[in-house]
Amino acid sequence: MTFKSTLDGTTEGGIRIDDILLTGVGEDTGKTVDYTGLTLNEICGKADPDDDWIELYNTTSASIDLSGVYVVKTDEEGKTKTIFTFPSESTIDANGFVVVATLTGELTAGISNTKQVGIELVGADGTSIDKFDRDTNVGTDVSHDTNGSYARIPDGTGTWQVVTTATRGISNGSSSSIADNVISATSAVTIANRTISYNGVGEAYIYSVNGQLVSTISANEKAEIANGFYIVKTAEKAIKVIVK
Repeated sequence: MTFKSTLDGTTEGGIRIDDILLTGVGEDTGKTVDYTGLTLNEICGKADPDDDWIELYNTTSASIDLSGVYVVKTDEEGKTKTIFTFPSESTIDANGFVVVATLTGELTAGISNTKQVGIELVGADGTSIDKFDRDTNVGTDVSHDTNGSYARIPDGTGTWQVVTTATRGISNGSSSSIADNVISATSAVTIANRTISYNGVGEAYIYSVNGQLVSTISANEKAEIANGFYIVKTAEKAIKVIVK
């Protein structure tokens, strides 16, 4: 159908042009994305080397489109600022993790590990997906150590907790595992004399607190590593250990 406008802003049929929403043929009018199951999962305000980062987690069995999703920070003075927007065609895998950080150039502002801070994840359509508020979720004047974080335990659905060893890009483990900064080893992983042995199925991956892969152990093998904090990840879980 062709509309011919007149000088008074109407068509010849008497319908005002400004009463009609005109869309070009084939124009992309946007799509609805279901963000259910997308959560803020871990927030680090101080890592070594100097880095701040935010981890998202997808609790669902399907990938989620992150195009246009953005992160808003509220500082201790109540000032808000968008500090990152996901570019088009960004996705998060089913049951996957995505990390955005200052050191890698995604976040345009840092996150305090000692002051009040709020982080909000907002959909491309402007709807609020998830929020973290330091004072509300972990406590007023609470802070996390260098290389620690604020983390949901268990992933995606648990309450926010302060942990001394961050688990960037991998599972935060379960609340029953944390005690005095050590996650108790199960029968699959034992710690003794700087030796980690693995008696499970598949492989176990040993990461430093900075997320670097230190060693990979196959079933019924052992690895000798230096003293320190580590995250040991298998197909089923991730546990934090201290090697002394």
